[in-house]
Amino acid sequence: MISSNNILSLIPQRMPFVFVDKLLQLEDETAKVHYTIAETCPLVDNGTLSIAGMLEHIAQSCATFIGGLQSRRHLPIRIGYIGAVKHLQVHSQPRVGDQLVTQVVLTQEVMNISQMDCKTFVGEQEIACATIKLALDEPAKDMA
Repeated sequence: MISSNNILSLIPQRMPFVFVDKLLQLEDETAKVHYTIAETCPLVDNGTLSIAGMLEHIAQSCATFIGGLQSRRHLPIRIGYIGAVKHLQVHSQPRVGDQLVTQVVLTQEVMNISQMDCKTFVGEQEIACATIKLALDEPAKDMA
């Protein structure tokens, strides 16, 4: 498990716009990412995480998964850009204090494009799902 102290090494976002706090599980094609919704979260309105906040959490879960794989392979962490969001469904919006766990499954990887299916849960209840495509930037080249 990678906790909030180290998760920032896997993603480009910085506080207060960080919507992941633990990498619970990492395998070659799957991951589980955790986030506890704080009252200070910029996308919380009247105690509820907005749909934009849900999408940001899902996208950052994908970035955490990709960054975790790159780190485990001793590769430089590359920045990912959302290329597409498909089939986004938000069944219910979580509240401050809820603990989100998002399951990320890599379904396709072609060159610098990764597609992932994601499901977000509060406890046993699925509250959102989406398919995300991330385009990864090129690794930085050493200036020699």
